[in-house]
Amino acid sequence: MPGLPRDYFVVLPDSVAGHAVAGHLPAPDATVAHPSGRPWVLARPLFRKVSHLRRGDDALVLIGPDRVPDAVLSGLLEGARDRVALERRLTRLPGLYHVVARLSGETWIRGTASGLRRIYHAPHTEAGTIASDRPAVLAHLTGAPLDDGALALRMLDFLPHPLSRRVLWRGVHETGAGYGLALPAAAPGTATAPGPREYRWWEPPPAELSLAEGARGVGDAVAASVRAHVGGLDRISCELSGGMDSTSLTFAARATGPQALSLLTVAARDRYSEDETWARRAVEEAANRSTPEAPAPDHHVIPADRAPYFYADLAATAAELNDEPLPVAPG
Repeated sequence: MPGLPRDYFVVLPDSVAGHAVAGHLPAPDATVAHPSGRPWVLARPLFRKVSHLRRGDDALVLIGPDRVPDAVLSGLLEGARDRVALERRLTRLPGLYHVVARLSGETWIRGTASGLRRIYHAPHTEAGTIASDRPAVLAHLTGAPLDDGALALRMLDFLPHPLSRRVLWRGVHETGAGYGLALPAAAPGTATAPGPREYRWWEPPPAELSLAEGARGVGDAVAASVRAHVGGLDRISCELSGGMDSTSLTFAARATGPQALSLLTVAARDRYSEDETWARRAVEEAANRSTPEAPAPDHHVIPADRAPYFYADLAATAAELNDEPLPVAPG
């Protein structure tokens, strides 16, 4: 296996064997310990920040776009007697975070409701269950072999559910979007802990708002999340396909006030596609709204005949140790 990816975290069990597993990883940039002093969360974040706070045996770790002040972490953790109470508090945070928490002796981990930030877990023969946001790291630590069938499926342009949840290594499992992973502690006098279990932490909220009110709420939430990730940066680049999602994110990024905004559109090979037309209209609208504080964006269009196909020159990205062959690798 090639070198490990640069951006990942691992959650280890509180045991001698779990401590030994940590020795098979490069020196972490951030370490959060169990109450025993053994390593609990090891992280090597490239773009993200690790924030953590402990109150007695309870602890909270957030891995996301920015460092969360201790006062905010304390407000989240204080008085949260169970997972549900803590989740209610976590809704205050904008941005995309992985959450690792320990309450009443149980560790639980979750990503995001959309599945963009995911959780994987795998059994280690000596340490028990290990969790991470990167399946390749778990395969490295457990010696899991490749699943050739799953690899063949990844050659498809679109992989429907539930096949998309089939990880490329045997014995490595993905936790579903909107679900978290609970890792119960070992009972007193026992050496091993019960196996992991998935739990649902997010469900669509009841329809209490009108369509207009809901749209404003979603827009405010998207704007707050974008500010959390790129607010304060002088230069931002965005992929602008011309679709509703990328166009909305482009304008949300522009609203954070960068000195320069660079947009990239890759033209579609389908001659009936209208994406490029809508991308150019969005850029024109942004230019019409330009001010000295928010200048017109730079727009770069890659013609369809210059765009590589999915998985073109895939071997060139092998050194990056992606968790799976990514269709967006040519981009």
